[in-house]
Amino acid sequence: MVYRVNLKSFLQNPSGWGSASLARRDLIRRDLEDRFYVLYKSAKSQFKVKTYIDKDGDYYFHMKIPSEFYWSMGLTYDVVLKFNMSEKNKLDPTLANYQLNFYSNSPAFQFIYAYVYNQDGNLIPFLNRKLSRKALTQAPTVRNPSMSHGFEKSVYFAALFIRNNPKLIKKSLMKPEKLVIGKLYGEITSSTKKLEEYQRIKKQFNSAENKKNKRAAKARASVHKLFRHQFLGSSLNKNFKSVLDKKTVKNNQEKLQIHSNKVNMKKDMSVDMGRSMSVLKKFSKKPKKK
Repeated sequence: MVYRVNLKSFLQNPSGWGSASLARRDLIRRDLEDRFYVLYKSAKSQFKVKTYIDKDGDYYFHMKIPSEFYWSMGLTYDVVLKFNMSEKNKLDPTLANYQLNFYSNSPAFQFIYAYVYNQDGNLIPFLNRKLSRKALTQAPTVRNPSMSHGFEKSVYFAALFIRNNPKLIKKSLMKPEKLVIGKLYGEITSSTKKLEEYQRIKKQFNSAENKKNKRAAKARASVHKLFRHQFLGSSLNKNFKSVLDKKTVKNNQEKLQIHSNKVNMKKDMSVDMGRSMSVLKKFSKKPKKK
């Protein structure tokens, strides 16, 4: 039996009203909305959408949704939302009440939610072949033991994009192409190939981050060595001089001088206190009885 959900109910809670506490749902929803707006601001040009209509009056949205973490490396996911027409919503001016079906080639959708969507009849049938057999037949007992539809990020971001662009769901303003299944099918990367792309980009990103971190660590080590040279009174190495400008070196020297003065002050106080104690002991001695 198909799990029925429209755009509004999906954005409120894709897992159904009895699946989680209201407070928890609201926190998740607000967090995802905040992250969507940040991503949209950063990668607006990577959000893309094409609309289609089939002979039965069903609408298809093929969307490119950028990866939240790897958008700068060009990683996007293919997300398809199908809005199913029925006799009840046939005359509706918008698609808001149309029942939804989904597809995404994001790794999270494939390994955590595809099995559940398939069991509940919420996948787009002709796109099932874009998912791995394992994703469709093996229950995600570890990653999704409750078999929840959940807040899968790529699909949720796609729904938010549509909601925030009302003209996309107003029938009078839409200009969908006639659906040619073979054409749409060919424009979508399979989940297996997208996973390979994701792993490759993630590796490149981590490699770039490691290089960046290594450069930062090397720079910190150079500064620390410079400080040690200054503190020990050694002449400054020319290589280290070039790391910092004269103003920075001067500031560091002043800080070291202040530190040195404090150390000397403590030593002087210690000496003075020792002398005072010695005098105090001398005069506090009781006179010997004759």
